Amino acid sequence: MIILGLVENLHDTSACIIKNGKLLSAIATERVSGIKRDGNTSIKVVKNLLVDCGIEEKDIDYVVISNDGHDYKYLSVLKDGHQESINEYITISPKIRPKATIRLPHHVCHASAAYYTSNYEEAFALTVDCCDFIEQTATKKNSLACHFKGNKLISEHFPGIFTGIKYARTCEHMDFKPCLDKAGTVMGLSSYGEFKEEYLHILDTDTRSLYPKKDEDLRSCMNMSKTVQDVLEKDLLDAVEKLRDNFDAPHVNNLCLGGGTLLNCNANSKILLSNEFENVHFFPACGDDGLAVGAALFAAHHIFDYPLQKYEPQQICYLGPHYPLYQDPPYEYIAQKIAEGKIVGWMHGRSEFGPRALGNRSIFADPRNQHTRDWINQVVKKREWFRPFAPIVLEEEYQDWFDFPVTSPFMLYTAQVKQPEKIPAVTHVDGSARFQTVSKKSNYHAYTLIEEFKKITGIPVLLNTSLNGKGQPILEYSHDALDFFQDTEVDIMVIHGKVYEK
Repeated sequence: MIILGLVENLHDTSACIIKNGKLLSAIATERVSGIKRDGNTSIKVVKNLLVDCGIEEKDIDYVVISNDGHDYKYLSVLKDGHQESINEYITISPKIRPKATIRLPHHVCHASAAYYTSNYEEAFALTVDCCDFIEQTATKKNSLACHFKGNKLISEHFPGIFTGIKYARTCEHMDFKPCLDKAGTVMGLSSYGEFKEEYLHILDTDTRSLYPKKDEDLRSCMNMSKTVQDVLEKDLLDAVEKLRDNFDAPHVNNLCLGGGTLLNCNANSKILLSNEFENVHFFPACGDDGLAVGAALFAAHHIFDYPLQKYEPQQICYLGPHYPLYQDPPYEYIAQKIAEGKIVGWMHGRSEFGPRALGNRSIFADPRNQHTRDWINQVVKKREWFRPFAPIVLEEEYQDWFDFPVTSPFMLYTAQVKQPEKIPAVTHVDGSARFQTVSKKSNYHAYTLIEEFKKITGIPVLLNTSLNGKGQPILEYSHDALDFFQDTEVDIMVIHGKVYEK
């Protein structure tokens, strides 16, 4: 059975392919169109995946769509194992004639993306995002808690967590727009500030009459960011602590997290370190681009009863189309150039699914030089000076460098840096870093490059940021990478093994 998953949304649309219950591929529309947070769905996006998977349009059995609204009536129908057919066909291609089109609620899809990729046989799922729909706010359906067991969604509860909306409002108030793009800016800025009670009223204001307030000075923005960050962490911790109270399953010790709010690495770390649950899992595309995967997986497992699948980390984060390798990259040469201070663009293999560059669409640089960080922020990325960069580290050595109890293959946690004086370019002002661990199995090519860098410098870490410029989505295609290389202060570009130098 072939299922095409899609997102019906105002932003961050995507598509995925599920075959016999297994996730094969997925891509966000923005990667194909080049329009950041693109909200359209085109046949080009779908065809990219179908061709890559060797599937024709006529072979699609079901189209499953995550809708943008808040109608949960399908959930009660589908929980009973019935298929909801609404007798309509998507119009992106006349060749796609599925047996039925199924629409599923937004947060059910967030929860499903997290659970069905977790390898757990039973778990709770909690989803939170910044959807500011009037109906969702009124009915507390802007967040969802679920109990999954086997391949079924057993029960659900609406905890009514509004912190994602508060975070978005704070972004807008400080004129960090659009808020969907600038939440990470606020998270980074929060480390410079102090909690101030006087800013709490902004978080609780239901009107947008405060926006924009461009006269906030930087110190006020730092304090406001710290305040909303602390509130977010407290609210999420409270929700996680009370999660079991809503379900008759006190034995469950696995937690799956989804929704755009859970891209907040600082909050995620607090949740994990609270030890409320023994195991915590994220789908790397836990924002709205991941909804297509959640919709398709819910249909495959809950509706059509396909058994759960096991996934390795690389099978749920590198989901873009396959590209041929021109040659093996000259790892030693590139590592030497990075050690000499060169900035390297790196495009290799399948692109990441989700907002984080995880070593296949990255810019790499030397983490030992603080000036490198400033140069990339100001000249290459053209963004705020205070934005931190992520370290990518060899998995077997991460605990020598970062104080954290688990690996971080999807760059969704922050940890305190153990040797900040050696890697200042990836150490934030509060001594933390949003780190990524990489193994030889999960990403052989990035791993080997870091390994060579370690042989030269003794440091098993590289500075890693996304391969894109200001206002661009992460780059998908070779020609876009070459254009980016010509237009920016990147010194070397490696595209599927081929090296370009200025």
